[in-house]
Amino acid sequence: MKTVRKLKAVSPVIATLLLIAISVAAGIILYVFVSGFTGSLTAVAPPTAASAQAKFVCLNPARTRITIEITNGSPAEIRFTKAEIAVRDGTGKFFTITNAEDLDTSLPTTCDPTSVTNEDIKVAAGASEFVVIEVDADPATTGLQGLPKGQTFTISFVNVSDANGNPVTIGSVTFKTPTVG
Repeated sequence: MKTVRKLKAVSPVIATLLLIAISVAAGIILYVFVSGFTGSLTAVAPPTAASAQAKFVCLNPARTRITIEITNGSPAEIRFTKAEIAVRDGTGKFFTITNAEDLDTSLPTTCDPTSVTNEDIKVAAGASEFVVIEVDADPATTGLQGLPKGQTFTISFVNVSDANGNPVTIGSVTFKTPTVG
């Protein structure tokens, strides 16, 4: 006859403790893996440029001064000059900007300020400012020549930065000159 051996099993308390220890170790390993993975994802996120909105307000009767409103969505003041402004027609022709300034007062009722000087344009963080852009359609002539009648024009802004040197994106503005007047 064969002899039967009695094998003893691990007690239920020890088995439970082993299962808990294995589960905790697996949880710690998973936590370290996931936190390291998500940490590296957030570390490489590129900074986003701040933005501002521009809106066409009016054009003076001589079609030489365009008034727009710029609303600064940047967390800092934005500054730019006429060098960062481009006015072009539907064919891509650029027009000479003789002066550009922000109006420190409210918009003139005639939409034609008495004079426009060349100055740095400043729009405070979270604020809006009226900006007058003076253009000359034909700088070879004496005196300002207005933009041609009945055409569509686009004003765009390039290389604009805030007071901290961060780039600011300002949306372009499109408008059409009247066909009469």
